Amino acid sequence: YGGDVKFPLITYLSMTSRVLEVRDGEMLPHVLLHGSSSSGKSFIVNTVKKMLPVEAYHVIDASSVKAFIYDPAPLEHKVFIFSEADSLPSRENDASASAMRNLLADNNLHYTLTSADRRNGGMATREIVKPGPTVLVTTWTKLPGPEMSTRLLILEMHDDPAQIAASLRAQANLELGAHAPVAPPELVA
Repeated sequence: YGGDVKFPLITYLSMTSRVLEVRDGEMLPHVLLHGSSSSGKSFIVNTVKKMLPVEAYHVIDASSVKAFIYDPAPLEHKVFIFSEADSLPSRENDASASAMRNLLADNNLHYTLTSADRRNGGMATREIVKPGPTVLVTTWTKLPGPEMSTRLLILEMHDDPAQIAASLRAQANLELGAHAPVAPPELVA
């Protein structure tokens, strides 16, 4: 990684917080890496993800806004990586947005839906519950609405000339063999 390592370190700390015991009223540090296209947002997430065991995270690259609710993947003590935040529910008053906010703030997903009851011809409710805690990490070129923003640590990516030069130097050093790639450490969490 070239340049300021503050954001990769914060992202790493966020991702490892998934193993903490969370008391009522506490919230884990959910991260949104925000910045222009090609500013290194996804590179940070993918670099940090390599330092974790595969079972520590669940990735959704692209999906409909309710897919995370019905996804059978367990979320307890996981990093929930949305490769792009545009797959997250974005309309603040949408039920799926509410479900995402309660996953982040309440440390578990609980979602009640209504559907046709074939037994009696009426309607029935069904509840989907997934225990957490779960840490959300995502990237986006836009900022989320005010309700979602209150649940995220927003890291503003810098693509200033100094950061770009540091990134290019790091890439050049790799290409020239000046720095051999470092294998990710074995982490048990």
